[in-house]
Formats: sequence, structure tokens, C-alpha cells
Amino acid sequence: MRGNMDSKGTILWARGYAKGKALAVLELMEWPRRTRDWEWKEIDNVRFPVVNLDDSVPPDPVIEAMPTP
Repeated sequence: MRGNMDSKGTILWARGYAKGKALAVLELMEWPRRTRDWEWKEIDNVRFPVVNLDDSVPPDPVIEAMPTP
């Protein structure tokens, strides 16, 4: 699930994908200002890319070497 914002453009949120199959990312291109007219605008100052955790992501050797219970 991608990130989203409220209808006023003042709150950002994201929820993790089921079973850890993807990483939801919030990319902030601009730090918010504390003015009445501040608003998050997708692509302009915030992006919500999703990174699929599939075979294209190489395994981490340290994690792979950990013993399983």
C-alpha cells in the first residue's frame, strides 16, 4: 500500500504491506513549514514509492548467516 495524505494535505501516512513483501517509503523533498498555507503535494514535495521485496533485492549476507530457531 502506498502512502497517502489527508484531504487538507497536512497529514502523511503509510501502512506496511501484508506479510512484509514490500517497503512503503515516504520521500520528503521539502521540510514542512508552520504556515497556514502549507500543504503536502504529491510529486512536488512528497513521494510515496513502494519497494517490492522480491528476488531483485539481493540478500544480506549477515542476515542470511543468522541461525534459525
